[in-house]
Amino acid sequence: MISIESNNHSDAQPAKLFHIHDPMCSWCWGFKPTLELLKAQLPPEVTFVNIVGGLAADSQEPMSNEMKQYLQQTWKTIASQLGTTFNHNYWDENTPIRSTYPACRAVLVAKEYDKEQAMINAIQAGYYLHCKNPSLTEQLAEFANDIDITRSIFLDRLQSPEIEQALQQDINTSQQLQAQGFPSLRLVKNNQLHAITLDYKNAEAMLTEIVEILQG
Repeated sequence: MISIESNNHSDAQPAKLFHIHDPMCSWCWGFKPTLELLKAQLPPEVTFVNIVGGLAADSQEPMSNEMKQYLQQTWKTIASQLGTTFNHNYWDENTPIRSTYPACRAVLVAKEYDKEQAMINAIQAGYYLHCKNPSLTEQLAEFANDIDITRSIFLDRLQSPEIEQALQQDINTSQQLQAQGFPSLRLVKNNQLHAITLDYKNAEAMLTEIVEILQG
């Protein structure tokens, strides 16, 4: 578990910027281009950390019509407000399931191979652009294969107690960080928690806020 507290107050603790997200969160997909700009400009003393918050628990049940309609409208809203690209054929070509925990676990498995971002990218592109369903284990195994993680090893790790524990730890950390939704940004400096105001269109505004906090 990533601790946001420390008992060692003799030295200043390194600053960490926590990005609390879910790989199947559509607003996280909309935030992605601006987040990448922000990451590229972060001061060197700031460590960037992804936390998967777990948007929707395990389920095998088809998504309700009400939820499908809600999410389809959300995609259209994000596309309209941010210019984000979505392949709306997804809803006709799949049986959607309201379950994102498997995709979160896939990210945590990939993290063991230093391929966390590669898996996030694969899930997001597969889901939002190519009509793939990341709620399905077999689809996640295909993503793993695409980023050169052996399929059989991936499937074994995906269902392991260690990965389940890692998921629960990330969910707990997101609660410690007081994330109210996804995506969220939290800066921790010297054991002090700072909520960074999200700006989906302006990385500079968030960077300015972060630098001001660092400078005290």
